[in-house]
Amino acid sequence: MLARLAIVLALTAPASASFVLSDGDFSQWSYSTFGTATPTVLDSGGNPGARLQVTTVSGSGSGVMAVYVPAVNLGLEGTSFSWSLDVLRGPGSFGQGQAISLIIQQGDSIFADYLYITGVQSTWTTQTFNGTLNAANFTRLTGTGSLDLSGSVSSRFGFSASNSSSGTLTQFYDNWSLTLNAVPAPGAMALLAAAGLVSRRAR
Repeated sequence: MLARLAIVLALTAPASASFVLSDGDFSQWSYSTFGTATPTVLDSGGNPGARLQVTTVSGSGSGVMAVYVPAVNLGLEGTSFSWSLDVLRGPGSFGQGQAISLIIQQGDSIFADYLYITGVQSTWTTQTFNGTLNAANFTRLTGTGSLDLSGSVSSRFGFSASNSSSGTLTQFYDNWSLTLNAVPAPGAMALLAAAGLVSRRAR
């Protein structure tokens, strides 16, 4: 499944746009960890195709931070978002599974906003979440400074899967999607178009 970034201008609000970031092969991601955790991209076994395997070992907290490489400049503060992610249990999974957070990377800093706990899913299950972006809801995991959602700073999006008290367990992930109902920063749409990231415009 090819990674893609679709940008669709809203018909009724020319100043705003729906930016859909979605990916199912995990080839355009960067990964980092905290505590004892391991990310592994598997070529098969997904829903369908590739899948991301995340193994965490409990302690004071462990997890994987996965960041989608394409970056965008958007005015995000107070805008709504829709999230979906396919989840499947792996070896050792029990109890509540892993905790999922929306993460934003700006420069060397990564910020996280906790969304939900996966549970343990015996078949591929699409989990969804709707919310509103607010910088005050994010906690800095790495780097320095504060999250800037004004659109003046390039942002990369992704998620973290973590565990604090459930032993060693593995979960599988596929078909990550994030829709941002945002306002492009000045010049951002032209830059995105020049980079080939604008796939369709409303007429």
